[in-house]
Amino acid sequence: MNTPEEITRCSDTDLNTASFKYYDGIAYCKEHNLKQTTEFSDLRKGTHFMVMCGDVMVKVEESDFPDIERIVF
Repeated sequence: MNTPEEITRCSDTDLNTASFKYYDGIAYCKEHNLKQTTEFSDLRKGTHFMVMCGDVMVKVEESDFPDIERIVF
């Protein structure tokens, strides 16, 4: 199973965003049938992923990857 490097949670929206290394993230996205986007609104839907600074970012639920502590911003 591909594990994210970190997960951040927005204190205003409670959006949990996981950041994966590029190849791990692409594998995770293929497993979950996610499509690439450049729009944050698509990322929030949980049906898409974004590539930012070489990392793959996806929306995850609070219950996903419970062993990784969330960074709140």
